[in-house]
Amino acid sequence: MIRVFLFLSLFLFGTEYSIAQVEIKEDLRILFVGNSKVGSEGGLQHHFRRTIERLPDSTGIHTDWIAMYNRADLSEMMTTDLLDRIETGDDDLLIVQSGPEKDMAEILEKSRKANKEIIFFSEWEDNPFLSGNTWREFSEKTIFSHKSLSQFSREENVPIAPTGLVFHDVLKEIKQGNLRDDFLFVPESSVQNDLGVYVNIASLLAVLEGGVPDVIPMWDPFADDLLQEILAVARQSINRWNDGSFMTLDQDADIKSDVSHNYTFDFTTSPAWDPVLKKENRLFYIGNSFIGTEGGLENHFPRVLQEVNAPFSIRTRSRIFWGQRLSRMFQPDIVDQIHNEDEEIIIVTSGSRIYLDSFYQEIKKADKQMLVHMTWGRNPTINDGGMESYREQTMEIVRTCRNFEDERNAQVIPCGLIFYSLLVDPPDIDEELRLDWMFMQENIHQNHLGTMINLAAHFSIMTGLSPVGLPMWDPYPPALVKALQERVWEVVRVWKAGEEMSIFGS
Repeated sequence: MIRVFLFLSLFLFGTEYSIAQVEIKEDLRILFVGNSKVGSEGGLQHHFRRTIERLPDSTGIHTDWIAMYNRADLSEMMTTDLLDRIETGDDDLLIVQSGPEKDMAEILEKSRKANKEIIFFSEWEDNPFLSGNTWREFSEKTIFSHKSLSQFSREENVPIAPTGLVFHDVLKEIKQGNLRDDFLFVPESSVQNDLGVYVNIASLLAVLEGGVPDVIPMWDPFADDLLQEILAVARQSINRWNDGSFMTLDQDADIKSDVSHNYTFDFTTSPAWDPVLKKENRLFYIGNSFIGTEGGLENHFPRVLQEVNAPFSIRTRSRIFWGQRLSRMFQPDIVDQIHNEDEEIIIVTSGSRIYLDSFYQEIKKADKQMLVHMTWGRNPTINDGGMESYREQTMEIVRTCRNFEDERNAQVIPCGLIFYSLLVDPPDIDEELRLDWMFMQENIHQNHLGTMINLAAHFSIMTGLSPVGLPMWDPYPPALVKALQERVWEVVRVWKAGEEMSIFGS
């Protein structure tokens, strides 16, 4: 069993108290309890484990999470399965998303009865930069919730990682020129992105390590100076939590940067082929997580086109079938929408030839244009057959899509082919890239860089234009973004020339 010792003497509300710290030991078994604030972006549980393993004097730990994406709060997460897991499972430590005090007290009691340690991490409020939200409201809610949490922590002698407070402070204090105001969130969302997950890990390590480490390894190629600034602000935020001074946070009426995110992009260049996409077109995306993950390609595509000079307006909507194949998407209500809604362009994820043809027939009858979003082979780092199997799987998808495009009046967007090209021959830049750098770690899904690749590919196929210079939404190295966009344009032209097998060396 893990060892517990005291490390903080705090003064809140004029009363001294101590909070237990949990020691990170070899083979520590951790169960995370939470909704998308755990599960999104490849899973906090996975990133936390990998981060621990990469720290100096690292230990091997085990992490798990019971998927609860659609559970609104802690009361909905306390299922029979979870309570049985707490009582009979072999987990040593629970890391639990905060919620109503009565629910935290209940799960705390059950954990202690089962002789398990527990840490709560505080929720962050909704993205204050979304339409209808304000910074003042965000700040007030953050202060109010953390006052209650600090009281709960003091009374129950239970550690709390003040993640929501750190989110608040990092957004307020860091205003580098290439950052969106809401740079810890997926754009136009309240879900954390990779930088938001990094904040989560820093907050948890403050409890587990007794303070925010000087260096926390990052899995994606963000600039070191940005990561160091995040850690510095997190350190200050943790200090304010510890001494109670967060209760007097100033509540600015508004927090906005003066940075313009209006990018120059030349839409007047002659297209390399007849464009499919025209201004004010309406698009209907039908797909699974290979479209919907990371905030949704269908959401990022029109947003990016609005951020360039001389905005190019399109409207999109989607039907995302999470975890489903193309065969499960061909449903009567989808067919009805293809015929009766007002979209001119229908984008369907790739899949079996039988169902590609079924969709094609209905879209043709509706006198609309069909495009196919080509998916990819299984991430080679978690593929039983490694790189060779990833190659074979991608080649099979490419062959199916090529035959379909050649036989039907439907263009294919060769995303999976581009993924393969970039993975086997990554850009030659100064930044170190993981083997599977366009995937979430140990995951089949695209990360933000993969979503950039998809967006650039959709843009190029639909417009006949190079995507070089399109705005991107997270602060990746400019050299990487440019190289990524250049490769997309190169592979798209190879696909258009019918020479796609050359990408595989055949």
